[in-house]
Amino acid sequence: MNEEINLEKSVNKNPQLLEPIELYAIKKSTEITQLPIINPIKVESHDKTKLNEELHKNPCINFLPQLEFEVSDACWGKSNGEIAIQSISGGDAPYLVSLQDSTDFQSASNLNLLRAGTYRVWLKDQKGCVALFPQEIEVDEKHCTTEYSIKPNFNEKWTIPLKSSNSNAQLTIISFKGQVVEQISIRNGLPKTWNGRAKNGADLPMGSYSFILKYSDGTMEQGSISIVK
Repeated sequence: MNEEINLEKSVNKNPQLLEPIELYAIKKSTEITQLPIINPIKVESHDKTKLNEELHKNPCINFLPQLEFEVSDACWGKSNGEIAIQSISGGDAPYLVSLQDSTDFQSASNLNLLRAGTYRVWLKDQKGCVALFPQEIEVDEKHCTTEYSIKPNFNEKWTIPLKSSNSNAQLTIISFKGQVVEQISIRNGLPKTWNGRAKNGADLPMGSYSFILKYSDGTMEQGSISIVK
């Protein structure tokens, strides 16, 4: 027995389409021997007038901004990271950017004074169209060598660059010859300063010294400090 094959024509009522698209369904009986070959249906392009009407109603419908940038990592415990914006496209220039939300915008220049963390960038173009750039931007943390100076003979004290006011750490001061000239145990953020003298209270020779600030959680900060007479 040959199978009867019926082609039923239906209309897609999808409201997102500007024009209905004719679809064909194949309804088959219990027995089948061969399916006929059905040529692909040609779907006409959207009417440009209707598309222009949609753009007039919502001028931001095609705002899909692209962002090119470079990231400078932040020094450990510091707010000196940066997202350097190189170019923005996909809308009408000039652009504004925001790292906070979709309302607090600034000129599309470099985003600096950033701590290590994950950031999302909102973009706004000349028409007022707003979109969230889909990619998360990571500002990593790095160890930086920081230079300080102190004049012990003028009773200057160096403020130890602790990452918090209640840090637990050990500060080690090392001469250019590799000798440890001072070690200070810091508990709950105290002491906060160093007077620029050796552990026995003696004056230290003028010159550059390195320091290592090792925290109880295993993290470290390194730098240099100069004794100036």
